[in-house]
Amino acid sequence: MRKIHKGDSMTEKQEEVFTYVLEYFKENMASPTYRNIAKRFNMTVKGSFDHVQAIIRRGYLVKISNRFVPSPEIYTITKRRNREQKKAEAVNHVS
Repeated sequence: MRKIHKGDSMTEKQEEVFTYVLEYFKENMASPTYRNIAKRFNMTVKGSFDHVQAIIRRGYLVKISNRFVPSPEIYTITKRRNREQKKAEAVNHVS
């Protein structure tokens, strides 16, 4: 697996696609299809494929067989942030 480097920034659209893939994966424990992505962002299937490939090259997604999934490193960081946010919201709600 390729390491993620700070200089490997994504375009705004790639960040949107990546966020969608993460949310979809969390809800369904499966990746969206290129067609799902294309429909969600009103682009061609080829456009969604190109965005996903760029995100894979940057190391944020990993390709397994014919599917892509969030990089374990990224998925762990995201889950940890979500837990911390929920705890902070609970503490702020009680205060």
